[in-house]
Amino acid sequence: MKAKEKQRVTVIKSALADILTAEKSGLYPNGNIPIGQVIQKSIKRRQESAQVFRQGGRDDLAAQEDQERDILQTFLPRQMTKEEITEKIKEIINGLEKVDLGSVMKKANEQMDASVANKKWIAEIAKSLIK
Repeated sequence: MKAKEKQRVTVIKSALADILTAEKSGLYPNGNIPIGQVIQKSIKRRQESAQVFRQGGRDDLAAQEDQERDILQTFLPRQMTKEEITEKIKEIINGLEKVDLGSVMKKANEQMDASVANKKWIAEIAKSLIK
């Protein structure tokens, strides 16, 4: 904040507001707010906004959203690649007695947090490996 990074400060304040909103929502009564998931939602919201701005011909606003997204990504742990997710799901499938999509997804969601692994990728990979 001392370096006068106004955009970074604004993004951090926005992220803190999102976390506070999640806390007050009542969805997490034990106080264990998945901060990584909250930041992921903020990133997704900015990606969608940037796309809409580009479609509307507002590349300046789209660039601003992209910069904010990049700032937020610095607060997340390294994301798993599709190959890493595939290996993890193969391990899960090998460790299960009954292999069906529901049991694989349940185990995968327990072992891979949404802040490090894209849930859409997990579902797609699990479906392809079960077939």
